[in-house]
Amino acid sequence: FPLPLSLLRIEICKQALSGGEVCKVVWNRVWGPLFDGMCERTSRAEEFDAFGLRSFKLRLDVADRLPPAILAAFAELVMLKNGSYGSPNEESLPSTKSVQQAALRSANECFIAVDCARRAGSSHLTLQGVSLTLKLVSRLLQYRTKPPILLSLLTKCATCLEAFDPTEEQMTWYAKARVMATYLFHHIAVLCVQLRQKSALARQLEKDVPKRYSPHSLADVGAQVTANARLLDQALELALLGSSSWQFAEQKVGVALKDVASEDLARMLKDIADREYIKVAKEAAQRLLDEEAVRHPLTLALMRSAVTRTWEKEETREALAMVLEKHPMREELDNLLAERRKGFTQFGFLLRSLPLVCLQLEQEKPNDVQDASGDVKVECQPDAVDVVAPSDGGAAPSGEEVPPGELRQPPAKQLEQHDDSTGLAQLE
Repeated sequence: FPLPLSLLRIEICKQALSGGEVCKVVWNRVWGPLFDGMCERTSRAEEFDAFGLRSFKLRLDVADRLPPAILAAFAELVMLKNGSYGSPNEESLPSTKSVQQAALRSANECFIAVDCARRAGSSHLTLQGVSLTLKLVSRLLQYRTKPPILLSLLTKCATCLEAFDPTEEQMTWYAKARVMATYLFHHIAVLCVQLRQKSALARQLEKDVPKRYSPHSLADVGAQVTANARLLDQALELALLGSSSWQFAEQKVGVALKDVASEDLARMLKDIADREYIKVAKEAAQRLLDEEAVRHPLTLALMRSAVTRTWEKEETREALAMVLEKHPMREELDNLLAERRKGFTQFGFLLRSLPLVCLQLEQEKPNDVQDASGDVKVECQPDAVDVVAPSDGGAAPSGEEVPPGELRQPPAKQLEQHDDSTGLAQLE
């Protein structure tokens, strides 16, 4: 059978891309006719206020008649063309309009490749296209207020993933694909909340079936642990949105904690969704201080979320003070804070504008002295300054005994070895 002209042009374009600047002339002559034959310019109404994200679209009359082999080859070529965009040597955030438009135009081409891969029935190409699209717009997603135009792109990517239901072999939804899906739906949730479109979020989550997150029996354990951790983060995010999103969070919790005996964590997530923050703070504090209890690392994050929303309540402050006073890593955290505070006091004068809020001087202690007449006078003496040994020396602070021949690790090293260090520092 003769080779189709489209496949021939695609192969020539691949060779031109591999040749670099030497084959740039050949690329310009071949890529233009190929892209014009597969895609078309959108109308002014469709392109309005899109900043290049809806500049082109797939020709449906052509795509419906093409065999899957040509669609898959074209999708692979487009991803190969845009794969070099967003390299680490470029600026961290697209702060100018021209750079943002360049990123959105590349994302537009990548979504066309995702549509071609979906029509060709190639699940792996579709996942690669969605991953590359998220990579191209990842720098725009780092903004606190994300561009609203990205919601349409992310929802279309999620819709393309619906075409591939999980099978018994689970070859499509491997661990990295599950992590990518949680990243995609996280930003969809953030944009829907930002634009106050909670109804649109519910429609998107209805198609995010929990079966796609169920691992295969032969899956890599380490990668699956990472995927389950991201899934629990998304469940906590949905629980914080309220009881209306709890049904979706409950499904994800059931998958992530399938092989873990952690009924308390699911119950606390349900209380978070029901806005019972004080109850969550008390229960999480008890679980954190119970040495015999088996608790999940997310317990401290639940307490932080509850304390953040009810910090003015007396009951919440009592639970917070109890954790900060009795947690096993409290001494290491206090030592680290004292070390950092002394360093700031010594070198803070180098700043042009010294933040006085962070500057804390030594306070004097009153000392009662009785004179000859019998009257009691109060004299103030400065506190003794504890000299902290350098962190690289490995010596222990004064007042603590260390067994002979054993060096004490600095506070930062000790905190790195504990799972609760980040959450405990946030509570502090």
